[in-house]
Amino acid sequence: IWRLNVKVERDYDFRELPIRLGLKWHVSSYSAELDERFALSRDLHGRVASLQGYATTTWEPADNLILHPGFTSQFSTGMFTPSFEPRIRLTYRPFGSEFSEISVAGGRYVQLIESLTDERDAGTVFSVWKPVDMLGKPKPTAWHGILGYRQQMGNRFEATIEGYIKHLQNIAVSKWTPEARFEIETVFADGLSYGADLRAEYDHNSLYFLLGYDWSIVSYEAGVDDLGAWVDGELYNYHPSHDLRHQLSAMAAYEAAGFTTSVRWELATGQPYTRIRGNDMVIPLPNRNPQTYPGTVMTIFDEPFGARLPASHRLDVSVERSFEISPQLSFRTEIGAINIYDRNNIFYYDSATFQRVDQMPFLPYFAISAHYH
Repeated sequence: IWRLNVKVERDYDFRELPIRLGLKWHVSSYSAELDERFALSRDLHGRVASLQGYATTTWEPADNLILHPGFTSQFSTGMFTPSFEPRIRLTYRPFGSEFSEISVAGGRYVQLIESLTDERDAGTVFSVWKPVDMLGKPKPTAWHGILGYRQQMGNRFEATIEGYIKHLQNIAVSKWTPEARFEIETVFADGLSYGADLRAEYDHNSLYFLLGYDWSIVSYEAGVDDLGAWVDGELYNYHPSHDLRHQLSAMAAYEAAGFTTSVRWELATGQPYTRIRGNDMVIPLPNRNPQTYPGTVMTIFDEPFGARLPASHRLDVSVERSFEISPQLSFRTEIGAINIYDRNNIFYYDSATFQRVDQMPFLPYFAISAHYH
């Protein structure tokens, strides 16, 4: 992927309202080569140019009440009409101080790129990025709503809680197929995502603590015939592979004598995946001769996304320090270890070879970087 960005902004004052106008021009090029074992090689190339304009302002209609309305519109290659993306954020300070804030935000977002993952590999992080095909097709859109509260106690402790909901329309997902290949043909799905984030931070002198918890639910719905699903009914509702239900993280850092020591721990519940019943070889008769053609691998799946991977957790530690050689040159060094207690956390599961691949085992490391300015 390569991308060229040009951005121009200008600030104005209109009847004591600060207004920011902006214009962005993007040219993005995407290319991918899918060369898999037991499958045909395929190339994917795409380029899209887009022009985006936006305007924002800040308005205080009353004491301790701040409004941030805005508007964005995009026009891209293949789009017949510009997008319509209004947004607004409201901040209210109930006690007249910046230490306590209630915020509400909402808006519409349009996405012009899509990311495809291989549904055969449970837990995979590999993706193919491509521009959205907009010739006569609806654009992927989402309506976002957010409600949050922030409370600061003195200059040391701060806690935030935020809930959100997203209504997704025309999201591109890979068409399901029993063939052992990375499928780049897409279909449209609608979805709903909602959840909550909690954060607590303590920062005093050389000591810093962070505790966070995330809870979320993501569900998609699409036509069975469109998906290529092997289930009954006209519509199928499922939790996609990025439906991460619970995530807990904690971090502690201490600075002394120029050294910063950090300890990080995280826990995440398993993501949805589709169990496999077995494999078979398919020969398209009479077009192929079974004496010379071995066939194409067909994976026999269980209920789509009917199971979850095991939970994962790990502990990382690091010690870092910076050295200034001169006003223009400095070095940053870091030594540490990943996965201190050598936990076997799944990375992905290849359904073509029936092999589980784990994430990093216990791994000590040393890093050094130079900064010249």
